[in-house]
Amino acid sequence: MSETQFCSLIAQEKGLDPIGYSTSAKRFFALENSLPWPKGMWLKPEYVPAAVPKIFEAVGKLSPAEQAALSVRPLMVAPDADYSTEGYKRFFVLESPEGLFADYTRTEYLVPEAQLSDLIWTALMDAGNLPHFAKYQVDAPYRDFLVC
Repeated sequence: MSETQFCSLIAQEKGLDPIGYSTSAKRFFALENSLPWPKGMWLKPEYVPAAVPKIFEAVGKLSPAEQAALSVRPLMVAPDADYSTEGYKRFFVLESPEGLFADYTRTEYLVPEAQLSDLIWTALMDAGNLPHFAKYQVDAPYRDFLVC
């Protein structure tokens, strides 16, 4: 068995310059979507459910203070053949708890593709109606590999 290697340490050992950064947010939402992911995919209806561009539009109309309070960032995750289900999409929200924390709170859904847009809008813009999607909530062990 080999020793764990962290990509940041390997890059540093090779003298590579950092090529990106991560942002801080109160909430991240992740959407399962097949590769490849083209530039500007978040605004292209052929790559994301209809709710996603509408959310970006709605957030763009908020004041800077309201945008900061909402503090939501999107992520894409690639499907895993061992965990994905034909006709369904995985969607999850990572939220920071109040105060100091080590982990985000994670809520995952496996929803029929036809209802994904409604779930995304509800989760991010109308959370009071999330109980309507409780039957799609996944309550099982999980593993996430989020690679920049």
